[in-house]
Amino acid sequence: MEQIKKEDINFVITDLDDTIWDWLEMWYQSFMPYLNRIVEETGININILKKEFKALHEKYGTTEMSFIYKELPSINQSFYPIFEEVVDGKKSILHEYNSNKKII
Repeated sequence: MEQIKKEDINFVITDLDDTIWDWLEMWYQSFMPYLNRIVEETGININILKKEFKALHEKYGTTEMSFIYKELPSINQSFYPIFEEVVDGKKSILHEYNSNKKII
C-alpha cells in the first residue's frame, strides 16, 4: 500500500458544525426506527432503553455500534434472534437498522 505524504495533500475539509452534512439528522433517522422496533418487538419501555443507550453511548464516546444491544441491561439473550435473524418474514432489527443508514 502506498503511503500518502503530507505534500500530496492539497486541502482538508472539516465539518465541525454540520453545515455540509447533517450527521445528527442521519443518525436520528436511522436510530429512531431502530429504537422503536426494539420497543415493539420486546415490550421494553422506550424511556428505559433511551437511558441505557445513552449510558453506553457516553461510555464508548460513540453511537456507531451496531451490536451495542448486547450490552443493554434490559435486553437478555432470548431477544437476540430478533436482532440477528429474519423472524416472521421481517428483516432482523440489525438488517433494518443498517438498511436505514444507507438510504439517508
